[in-house]
Amino acid sequence: GCRAFKDLIDQRATEFVHFDLCVCGGITEGLKIAAVAEAHDLPISLHAANTVCLFSTSIHFAASVPNCDSVENHQVHRWLSDYAPIATMELQDGPYVSPLDTPGHGMEFLTPDFVDRMTKEIAEGLYVSKK
Repeated sequence: GCRAFKDLIDQRATEFVHFDLCVCGGITEGLKIAAVAEAHDLPISLHAANTVCLFSTSIHFAASVPNCDSVENHQVHRWLSDYAPIATMELQDGPYVSPLDTPGHGMEFLTPDFVDRMTKEIAEGLYVSKK
């Protein structure tokens, strides 16, 4: 959480603060980390290489703080992208995107198609360990 980052920043042990909203304690904790970094004139970068939901949330978060330099994204779990409106978040001028302008984090997952497809795929054992 913020305390661990604050200790590193106070000791001048970093020049760049890189964290993941899912790991650091969520949006509120991320805002605290960003504020501590900003108070020390340090940029932040978000690790958002998990799901499209985290990526969209991180893009919104990045737009809300003045010291966010970048959002890391390489979509390890691409399967969920097939069900989410990530295509509306298109690259602009190279590697840049803008937050979706719909409520919340801008994505609607619980569509009838999503529920039907996930129910079928889970029933078929596609996401169950075979060990």
